[in-house]
Amino acid sequence: PAPVPVCSSAPVGGLARVFRAAGSAVVLSGPGHRAAAGQILDAVRRTRAGKVLVLPNDSDTTMAAHAAARAAVETDVEVLVVPTRSAVHGIGALAVYDQGMSIADNANAMTRVVAGMRDGAGTIARPAGLTPAGLCHAGDGLGVVDGEGGFIGEGGYDVAGHVGVRVVGGGGGCRPPLPGVGSPRGPGRQTPAGA
Repeated sequence: PAPVPVCSSAPVGGLARVFRAAGSAVVLSGPGHRAAAGQILDAVRRTRAGKVLVLPNDSDTTMAAHAAARAAVETDVEVLVVPTRSAVHGIGALAVYDQGMSIADNANAMTRVVAGMRDGAGTIARPAGLTPAGLCHAGDGLGVVDGEGGFIGEGGYDVAGHVGVRVVGGGGGCRPPLPGVGSPRGPGRQTPAGA
């Protein structure tokens, strides 16, 4: 069979270059500028293929990817959306992509890989705000793992340590940061989701 093209959403810069280097068409999408269904559909059409895999790489872009897939059916293009919630998931999915496999087999292999992956992220709060982890003050660190829940720490190093421990260790509650990574003031005010 002919190779099945892949369209991936990614922010401008390094991640977009990574996806392009892996052979994927890229739809620019990032915080404050999420890809719309029309942009994803345009990228699918530019492949000029009858079957295309789409990697949204962001939970906020997933709905747009599914809308693009439904619209593509009207032009006789089969689009399968792989449930990638982050760039890490997208890179993992592309790692198992096989040009010799069908669209369904590739989508299944990619989905299995993504299902076994964990990812996390952290940021520094600029204004104070209410988050899933509770009230976050300006300058606090805020972390999430697997796109759910969250925790508040005393800055970037504190949160990075906790994200790393949770992603690698797979644990639920708060744990001390990795040696040499944590805040010198200790674990801070981490609040497990749902607490």
